[in-house]
Amino acid sequence: MTIFTSSVTQPLTRLLLLSSLLLTGCSTFSNDQTEETVSDIPASAQSTTPSTATGNWTELQNSANFIAQRNGRFFKVQLKTPHRVISTSSYNGGEQTDLNYLVNHQSMEARADMRWVNRVLQNSPEQYQQLIADEIGIPADKMALMGTAANMQLLAHQQQIFTPDGSSPDASSALVIDVYATAGVRGNAMRAGDPTSWYETPEGNKKHSPKKHGSKNSPQKKSEKNKSDMHGTINIMVLINQPVSAGAMNKLQIITTEAKSAAMNELAVSSRYTRHLATGTGTDQMIIASPLAKDGEYSLNSGSGHLKLGEQVGSAVRKAVLQALVWQNGLPTSAQATIYNALGRFGGRNRLTEKNLMSRLLPYLPEAEQKQAERNPYSFSHENRVVASAYALASVLDRFAYSTLTPNAKNETIRDFVAQAAVAISGRSDRYAFYWQQLNAPISVTNVEQSEHQAVELFIQALAIGWLDKWPEKLLSAQQTSKKIAFLHLDPKLGDLDGNTQLLTQAIQQAAAAGAEWILTPELALSGYRFTLAIGEDWIQPAPDQWTRQLQTLADDLDVVLFLGHVEQASDGNKYNTLFVIGRDGEIIGKHHKIQTIPVSEAWSTKGTEPQLVTVDNQQVGLLICADAYRDSHANKLKQAGADLIISAANWAPGEYGPRDSWRQRSLETGLPLFVNNRTGLEVRPPVEGTTSQFDLRQAISAVAYQGKHQVEHQNSGNSILLVNWDFETQALVSQRSFELMTE
Repeated sequence: MTIFTSSVTQPLTRLLLLSSLLLTGCSTFSNDQTEETVSDIPASAQSTTPSTATGNWTELQNSANFIAQRNGRFFKVQLKTPHRVISTSSYNGGEQTDLNYLVNHQSMEARADMRWVNRVLQNSPEQYQQLIADEIGIPADKMALMGTAANMQLLAHQQQIFTPDGSSPDASSALVIDVYATAGVRGNAMRAGDPTSWYETPEGNKKHSPKKHGSKNSPQKKSEKNKSDMHGTINIMVLINQPVSAGAMNKLQIITTEAKSAAMNELAVSSRYTRHLATGTGTDQMIIASPLAKDGEYSLNSGSGHLKLGEQVGSAVRKAVLQALVWQNGLPTSAQATIYNALGRFGGRNRLTEKNLMSRLLPYLPEAEQKQAERNPYSFSHENRVVASAYALASVLDRFAYSTLTPNAKNETIRDFVAQAAVAISGRSDRYAFYWQQLNAPISVTNVEQSEHQAVELFIQALAIGWLDKWPEKLLSAQQTSKKIAFLHLDPKLGDLDGNTQLLTQAIQQAAAAGAEWILTPELALSGYRFTLAIGEDWIQPAPDQWTRQLQTLADDLDVVLFLGHVEQASDGNKYNTLFVIGRDGEIIGKHHKIQTIPVSEAWSTKGTEPQLVTVDNQQVGLLICADAYRDSHANKLKQAGADLIISAANWAPGEYGPRDSWRQRSLETGLPLFVNNRTGLEVRPPVEGTTSQFDLRQAISAVAYQGKHQVEHQNSGNSILLVNWDFETQALVSQRSFELMTE
């Protein structure tokens, strides 16, 4: 149970005593909790818990020595033979040889579960043990008990088997270790020896209140008085299939503790109370059991890590704790690969967090670079080489704090490592000496916390310097000559506005992740072509409607230009088939109404009057929709108006009424590249007068036409993305690639 500062009321003192003697490791109490808060649930509520004694137990394992079962909040091991058991159980703890049951249970929910806290508070350890025994229908005096706020459905199991001389795992000589563990470290992870304010007396736990001139490392510092409502306990149960002597069992407690700490070290879990890495939590518990030797039977006499018994126990415990932390706290090793996990334990109240990174980084960047940096936080916090440099710096700071390294070399050494962070983000190893010279700031020699804060701040400055070298302004011309343009070759579903918005969202995100700067969509990408057959036209609204606004926000977030084929209703009530241009800030910067609307199919749509131009990234972009490219007049008007290129959204199937050579001819006549984003799929239409029809676009192509030729053609019967890099200065294809859309 996580402990926090408070006025010492009798219930809280009892709570603290129970937390150290009993089993929980789960609930948090903040400064303002009083006796009334703790005891506001009537005692009668404690007797209404339904019994699980006859409930549905799920068998997890059945071996020669034990049966392992789970039921709701409880995990139970029933021993089939007499065992030597060593446990931290507050009742029946220590070494016992007459126990039949080993139990781990969820004693309460992790956060502020006062009803179940009261259940603990209102009973002695013996009484609470009896309550749990009654609930699961076993004798209290035959049980060793552990408790936690962790969910028993997230119980981890690891088994290690050693077979001497290559014998079968089922052989009597095989050494089998089973470890069951639950684990949480979010709230009270700590390093052994971290300072505390509580001590035990015969009258209960009391708080030690040092004078103000006491240790500044005391947990009573203001910054540590109000912890968040988070918790943690690591409970470990080790089951060995061969007899083990009492001395060896005690040695295995050391091995188990070391293995737990090794798992914490692998994940670089920080103490919640000091700047150190944690070795466990303040409420960890364990049970170790092995069968008693029968007459003449050999007992293993050493739990040394140099022998297989110690190795196998250590390995199984480490793996089980890692697995439990992944499930309970979401802590896979990969999730720890952030600069926050590496450096977030340094600097006291000024520690580095995800919330304050940008506010600390942006002042080191010119205004022109700040927005781009804000939009790409992972480039600073998660990039692998950057994270590696952060962990390297953390290790060095530990060495200085522990006096392994002389403080006289602190300034130069820290500059060595933060300069590497600049290299990591810029990719410019040739600039290491320059970075080292630039990153010159005072580092305290005597004040550890201050020097660590200064080192982390210098690391942040290094990220800024590296960022500016990664994207040097001098390499940007006044007009960028090439663009990466994504064609979203998609299969929108007829009338499914929400579903198609989600499809476009996923495609836009994946295109942007692939480096796209402009993203094109098909004609009527949000509604499907003959949408009136499915949903009519009354839903059409003035632009932007709710679906357009979602994609505007996305364009702003991803810093891309979006060419969106959709519908709109004008102020005069006319409805149009429209190609919107949405800028990098999410605003609509231009649009074109389709001129060559198709009778019947687009009877809902008013014809546009003139093809439109819009300025995008210093390029004059002409806009067309599908059949607008069938004749030369509209493309020629765009050429005469000064267009540098033409973009068309299409919903145009091949065949008798297909585009044929329209795109090639328009590019030849105008001398302009024509980028056509078509669609794919099979549009199945609702029955009309009993007849069902379909529009087959599975063979339709998206294309880039220039000088009378298709420089690029893309066809795919499924959702896919074509990415084209086009140089507008030379009017040449730089590169192209396509990939399937990954949909959820």
